[in-house]
Amino acid sequence: MHGGGRTTERSARVWPAEREPASGRVVIVTTSRPSAAAPRFGDHLPAPSGTLTVDFASAFGAAGHVPGAGTPGAFGPPGFTRAVVPILREFTSSHYAATAFPMSLFGGKPRRNGDSGVVDFAGCTAKQARALLRVLPESNLRLRVGEAPCVRALLEAVVAHPGRLEFGGVIVGPNGANHGAERLEIDGLHVFDDTAPDHKGYAWRVIEARYGLEDAGEMPSMRKRPVRWRADAAWDLYWLERTRWSP
Repeated sequence: MHGGGRTTERSARVWPAEREPASGRVVIVTTSRPSAAAPRFGDHLPAPSGTLTVDFASAFGAAGHVPGAGTPGAFGPPGFTRAVVPILREFTSSHYAATAFPMSLFGGKPRRNGDSGVVDFAGCTAKQARALLRVLPESNLRLRVGEAPCVRALLEAVVAHPGRLEFGGVIVGPNGANHGAERLEIDGLHVFDDTAPDHKGYAWRVIEARYGLEDAGEMPSMRKRPVRWRADAAWDLYWLERTRWSP
């Protein structure tokens, strides 16, 4: 864990006017200035210049326009995913969801995250988890991706372990009808825990018990790697299967 203290450099400066009248000795005045502080555990690094962002007006349609308005959805009322945009907007950029911003598709047509009505996000913290628990409909909170814990269980785990767990997934917005019902999915976690074993199987047993992930139906895909938005490495946990409802 990175310490939160600030280090200082001391430098001596001589002020000619500051002399003791009797002795004429020069008074040395020492000053201190803060040096650049190391990132604290859990801090995110700033996005680099040139970071790409999602055009939500295009991805979700114009404000007030909800395709299929009046048609009940499986996971919430039509247009409900608009409420998550201000919560997750920062985490949909190429700084976080880099793989959702390829340079081009076949034929050379540029593509950005959200062009299909589905928006990828990653790196979300306990702050975003608390906000989503307040705004997501109950039916969406019961949703799970394959054998992942349900959305509620994952969000509550992140809230209970700030800095240790971060989550990612996709928002299927009002214009994403070709991808099924409008919803928010969580299909992955980053686990920042250097004390977990290096072996995947043993690491999963520790992580599952330590962070309350017993709701998972099976072990996720796992790999340990540096995380671009933090000065830390993490276990990257990823479930990718058919979306289903948790009873």
